[in-house]
Amino acid sequence: MKKNDTNQILESLKKKGFAIIDNYFTQDFCNKVILEIENKIRDKDFTNNQSQTSGGDTRLYKFENVSYDAKKFSEDQFLLSIADEYIEKKLSTHFVLAGKLEYSEDTKASSGGGWHRDS
Repeated sequence: MKKNDTNQILESLKKKGFAIIDNYFTQDFCNKVILEIENKIRDKDFTNNQSQTSGGDTRLYKFENVSYDAKKFSEDQFLLSIADEYIEKKLSTHFVLAGKLEYSEDTKASSGGGWHRDS
C-alpha cells in the first residue's frame, strides 16, 4: 500500500489487524532506530529503569525520551490520523514502547511471556 491509500489502509486494519505501508519510513531511518534500540538494551542503566523483559521479549518504555526518531514516530500526523479514523475518536500518544523479541530454541514463550498492552 502507498501512503495515500487511506481507505485501503483502514480496510486492511479492519480485516487483518495490521496494514503495511510500503516505504513509509526509509531503510536508513529503520536501521538507525534498530541500532538505537539495540544500544539501549545494552545500556544497563536505561534497561534496568525503563524496561521489562519476559519470554525473550525486551520492551523499552518512553523510548521517545532517548530517541529523536521515536519522538518523530510518535508525532507522525498521518499515522495519528489513521489511528483516529480506525478507533473513531481522537487519540494521543502517551509514550513509545520500543522492543526486541529474541528467539531461543530452548525457551517456549510467546512475545511478552503472557503480558501485553492493548490500545
